[in-house]
Amino acid sequence: ANGFAAYWRMPDKTREEFTADGHFRTGDVGEILPNGYLRIVGRAKDLIIRAGRNIHPQELEEAVGVVPGIRLGFVAVFGMHNARSGTERLVVAAETRATHPEDLEKLVSKIRDLSSELLDAPPDDVVLVPPGGVPRTPSGKVRRSACRALYEKGELRRKRRSAGLQMARLALSSLGPGLARAARAAGRVFYAAWSW
Repeated sequence: ANGFAAYWRMPDKTREEFTADGHFRTGDVGEILPNGYLRIVGRAKDLIIRAGRNIHPQELEEAVGVVPGIRLGFVAVFGMHNARSGTERLVVAAETRATHPEDLEKLVSKIRDLSSELLDAPPDDVVLVPPGGVPRTPSGKVRRSACRALYEKGELRRKRRSAGLQMARLALSSLGPGLARAARAAGRVFYAAWSW
């Protein structure tokens, strides 16, 4: 029930997110299997439309994730709108520990071949980043929109600090003011004791 608090007393937003018969639009895209079960295949906002074909990024992410040298679960596939063609460019970002240029070129080639096999078209760009380069949520899900934003800014190749390291730096930076306050308090106590 807490998830729907944003719709309380907001009729415009409610009309936008709920169907006429009261069903909530989750944004998930699914398919009904022959056995009658519903399988979620992705999110509507992540759908890539390329040359009139719908591409669900999860399919390619899973396939690229098992390529030797690529970190499984650290792959983001997203689309970039191309105003000239009216379609989307397909971009694959994947984390790897490889650093040698020949190894990186082999990985890019494998990813292009895999995409061509799976989607009948190679990606427009393949970006290999070091560990920590593909943004993720605290629960470990790939953040495609954040990855797309970094790609647009040209910052995707830059290595980012891990969340644990960022928290440790924050904790250490907060120690300074606390230690200064403790030193001032100790100084007041010692002065009071001396003057007594």
